[in-house]
Amino acid sequence: DFKHHAHGISGTGYAVDEKILLIKGCTYDGAGPDAFFWAGTQGYPSGVGTILPYPFEGKFFEYEDQSAPILSGQFSGDKEITLTLPDTLKATDIKWLSVWCRAFSVNFGDLTFPDDLSLQGDESEESAPEPAL
Repeated sequence: DFKHHAHGISGTGYAVDEKILLIKGCTYDGAGPDAFFWAGTQGYPSGVGTILPYPFEGKFFEYEDQSAPILSGQFSGDKEITLTLPDTLKATDIKWLSVWCRAFSVNFGDLTFPDDLSLQGDESEESAPEPAL
């Protein structure tokens, strides 16, 4: 589950497979000026990570790229958020996922993935998402 720090962040994260993360019950008040989903492979949420654009439209962005989509509007917890990982990142490599504000270098909320995260089953089989925590 997301740990709330600011702007009403909550939700539960799941690793669907090595390339797809799912957030159920995602809430956010929409008031952050420059917020996006941000994933990292070490430490804790900081200025080092990977933008996971939402909604995903087939393109990934560098941190400094001002054209990266920011989270706009409120999320009331009634829809699922699907995040796509770039080829350079696997779900089992991620240590944390954050709603990060680039303008103020602030973590609005985050979840930590277990060190021993493993995905069960064959990727070609359809199965329920595995909890990321």
